[in-house]
Amino acid sequence: MASRESTETIAPPPRSHTAGHVFTIVLGLLGWAVVLAFPALGILPHDPPAGILSVTMFVLVILGTRALAFRLVEGSVLSLDSAYYVAAALCVGSLEAGRLVALALTLDASARLALARRRGQFSPDGPFAEIAYVIYFGGMSGGLLVACGVAFGADHIVGHLVAPSEVAWRVVAVAGSLLVSHYAIQGARLRLLGQGWGAYLRQLAVPGLIAEASLMPIGVVLVLLYDPEQPLGFVLLSLTYLLINFVFARLSRASHELEGRVHELEILNVTARRLSSSLQLEELVDAVARETTKAI
Repeated sequence: MASRESTETIAPPPRSHTAGHVFTIVLGLLGWAVVLAFPALGILPHDPPAGILSVTMFVLVILGTRALAFRLVEGSVLSLDSAYYVAAALCVGSLEAGRLVALALTLDASARLALARRRGQFSPDGPFAEIAYVIYFGGMSGGLLVACGVAFGADHIVGHLVAPSEVAWRVVAVAGSLLVSHYAIQGARLRLLGQGWGAYLRQLAVPGLIAEASLMPIGVVLVLLYDPEQPLGFVLLSLTYLLINFVFARLSRASHELEGRVHELEILNVTARRLSSSLQLEELVDAVARETTKAI
């Protein structure tokens, strides 16, 4: 998600981050309580066990979409995976889907943290902030999916043949509540970390909501095709879902590369204009040095 959920922001704000990090770890622990402790205490009912093929497919596709996450702005990434979360809730049950999402996103966050450390990139707030985010990213997303699935009766259609219209409205209801609540929680967390609401809504939340909502029709079809006895159609559509994420990622990267080239051409254009308007050697040297500094 933007990533939805799915969004990671690493730019450090200038003030104390204590409130934001406490919020982060409390939300993460609460999410893990929902997916692990609540069923053990009998607060939430257990879902029927899903087949190994279903579990493997859901985890692999979620990890695949996270690997194909792309940047909207510097310091943040978006993964178009929420439609698959919702489909999982209606296919194998809210609780089982929440556990799968929590596990997959925790693995993803841990891998990204390890990769960043290998590159010498560390959080300015120390290891506590990094561990808090790993706990938060999987736990909050998984717990939120369970809550939204239970609220809109996702478990009522698991293992049953139901009308496509019923599948469609449940997917829309679960997805809508999941996306809105996820981006609201993420926005509150970033606000506590010192970032403004305006930039968050403009750069991350609104584009992320639109992009992720555009794939919800595929979530409906995934649920309709899901059949553990005959998984071929579901597997093929899951691969198509990954391919769509791949296309989005390539287009995003191409857009960022194009913006960089345009910026370089603008610098060259300014330099050329200054060179052509001056015949003084000293002014030429100053202009070239000034524009070279801007490019660096």
